[in-house]
Amino acid sequence: MQSNNGLSELIVEQKEGRISRISASSSLIVSRAFSDKMSRTATFLLALLASAAHAAPLIEGLVAPTFTPLGANGTSFDAAAVDGLARWAGNGTGVHWVYLTGSTGESVDLTTAERKAAVEAWAVAAPKYGLRVVVHVGSDSVNTARDLAAHAEAHGASAIAAMPPTYIRPGSVGAYVETMAYIAAGAPRTPFFLYHIPSKTNVMYKASDFLSAAAARTTIDSTFFPTLAGVKFTDGDMEDFLYCTNLERPAAAMRFGSSGSSSGSSGSSGGGGGAAGGKYNMLYGSDQQFTAGLALGADGGVGTSYNWNAATFRAIAAAVAAGDLVAARAAQLATNELMSDISSAEKLWQPDAYAWKAFFNLVSDAGVDAGMPRLPYTLPNAKLVAALGAVAKSWCAKYRGAAFSPGWCRRF
Repeated sequence: MQSNNGLSELIVEQKEGRISRISASSSLIVSRAFSDKMSRTATFLLALLASAAHAAPLIEGLVAPTFTPLGANGTSFDAAAVDGLARWAGNGTGVHWVYLTGSTGESVDLTTAERKAAVEAWAVAAPKYGLRVVVHVGSDSVNTARDLAAHAEAHGASAIAAMPPTYIRPGSVGAYVETMAYIAAGAPRTPFFLYHIPSKTNVMYKASDFLSAAAARTTIDSTFFPTLAGVKFTDGDMEDFLYCTNLERPAAAMRFGSSGSSSGSSGSSGGGGGAAGGKYNMLYGSDQQFTAGLALGADGGVGTSYNWNAATFRAIAAAVAAGDLVAARAAQLATNELMSDISSAEKLWQPDAYAWKAFFNLVSDAGVDAGMPRLPYTLPNAKLVAALGAVAKSWCAKYRGAAFSPGWCRRF
């Protein structure tokens, strides 16, 4: 199938549950008809045939998706507030990675100029506090997304991520892969993560199908999508996630720039970023299911509540690593209770507000301010703020003595 931007024929063609061919130039031919699930399994197995030696993931541990500080009642970007947010992330929560202008950061409600300004402000602030930056560049315009990718790379981003267009959505897995490859090509020296959040984008293809199709194509054409590093997976389909954590990149993949190595700002905390082959770097994006994500092979997580409860999530990760699932479940239950109480307060007092941002402003240090939300979120009213304060006080009273209790609880 020839694409409208001149890219060559999709490697894996699926029609009516059938994987009919890999490529005219490939010796692998698969013609047996499968059910939908078996079709996915076959593509998964084909990608495994092209696997190479394992490499350490680029990103491990906790990634805090930052709030975008907005002043003037949410109408303008407040660059001056970024240093305080970076100080809180690096010193107050202890995370080492931040994720800019994603869902938490109200990305689709920002102008392109504001998104670039946010990246530029964080490029200055993040190194001061030992933080590395992932920039979300997704947009309904692929050209805007590609421009944002180039801008992120120019300002030293360690990685970029993108969700697919959400109004005119990709109509096939092949179009999906081509779309994201086109965006990623704007930053040819920077690792790229698919932002998989089907509940928001309504792009319902399996993430494992996306990775399998991209891998199969790269196996034949090593110049195709060389920076695809992994997925920020925000979905409850744990079967799909398990497939993703067991897929392997083809040996030709993960070449950043003409030298075949990652840029100086990329690299890996584990030393393996940019190496050929290896597992895809999988980051689980549902705070409430973090324990399950780790159990199924997540390298780390990206979660809004890491902005205040990173200590609790580090305790979960440590317990899972030690095989102490009782402790992991206890910490997971505690943070889930807090998130549920925040959501309940929002629904009861102001369902059109952005309670997560209001809660962050309530519990973070003096001088740290994420500002107001932007419409269609409404400004938090006094009843909601009071209810959130009561939630914080009650939760901290219950868990103050726990090993995973965060430092901000001392103020409640």
